[in-house]
Amino acid sequence: MPTLRRVGALVRLLLVLGTPLAVVCAIFGWGLAVGATHRDDVLHWEERLLGWTPEQIVEEEGAHPEAERPPGAKTAREQAPAEPAAPTQDAPAAPAGTPPPPPTASGDDEVNRGAPPESSDGARNPTVPAPPPPAVTPVETNDRAAPSPAPTAAEAAAPDLEAKLALPVVVRVRVFVDETTRAAHPDWIDYVQRLVAAASSIYGEHFGIRFDLVGVDLWPVPADGASARDLFADLEARPREAADIVVGLTDRPLDGGHGAGLGAAPAPDSPFNGAVALVFAHPRSDPKLPHLPVLLHELGHLFGAEDATDPQSDAYRAGSWMAPLDAPRPSRPWIDPMNRRRILERKDRPFAPRRHRKDSSR
Repeated sequence: MPTLRRVGALVRLLLVLGTPLAVVCAIFGWGLAVGATHRDDVLHWEERLLGWTPEQIVEEEGAHPEAERPPGAKTAREQAPAEPAAPTQDAPAAPAGTPPPPPTASGDDEVNRGAPPESSDGARNPTVPAPPPPAVTPVETNDRAAPSPAPTAAEAAAPDLEAKLALPVVVRVRVFVDETTRAAHPDWIDYVQRLVAAASSIYGEHFGIRFDLVGVDLWPVPADGASARDLFADLEARPREAADIVVGLTDRPLDGGHGAGLGAAPAPDSPFNGAVALVFAHPRSDPKLPHLPVLLHELGHLFGAEDATDPQSDAYRAGSWMAPLDAPRPSRPWIDPMNRRRILERKDRPFAPRRHRKDSSR
């Protein structure tokens, strides 16, 4: 009986201690399995909630490998014993009677290597001269030389504009989304956030201008029957509230008379920048952000940039975003130096109150 009581007490002790431990291990194992099978969802949740990305996590983990090394510790390469140098062997002596090797050519010999050989009496033997290469007759063409390829990143600003580039400017943006864009993008609020963030990154790189999205609103305009001028006038009447500029997005068919958008371009001597832009989606743009090329173009008009419509100009042929959308496009957005200068010179001016602007269509 005492033995049975001891066995029963041992069983109860194992149940009391082992059951919680087994539950903890099961939960831990289940968490590992869920994390491994839903890795993409977990990373997406971290990115949306905490602002982390997998690239940032990897960069932070491997950013300072030297900082984790304890003082006095050596790397594996430093701990590895140095390989012994291979013993040098003297060249074996040449057997007796072997003729000496030919002498190495000196500098004078190198100079005279191409000279004709001398005869036994000291006179040089004449050589037959090589025939001259055939003459090439240049062919004249009327084609202009192709422009230098557009850069893949923002070029350095001119010395007189470096201070302007370094000046940070934040522009508050309010976006109105019509029925056609909401139908094309069911996640239209998230789409507008991605669109403005992309434009802000590009303008920040080229001009030091950042866009802060302060509002996304429904735009109750008819889905058809309204011209680009009508839509632009409606945007002008919309309240800006806390925003500096107002942007309207639409996916309706392009207005043939006004390209793919309208931007309120200021006069060259105006103390104000433009404040209203109408942006169409373009069918030949990236389907992920079909409004982005037109948005970059119309925002440029607000800061005084001008259209690059001459097909023979370098701005057009190299793919400036101020050129029409049928112009060649580089792999990354790029703006020509003249329009970049115009925007940098006006970037810190205030935005026009109502009726202090003129329209400029793309």
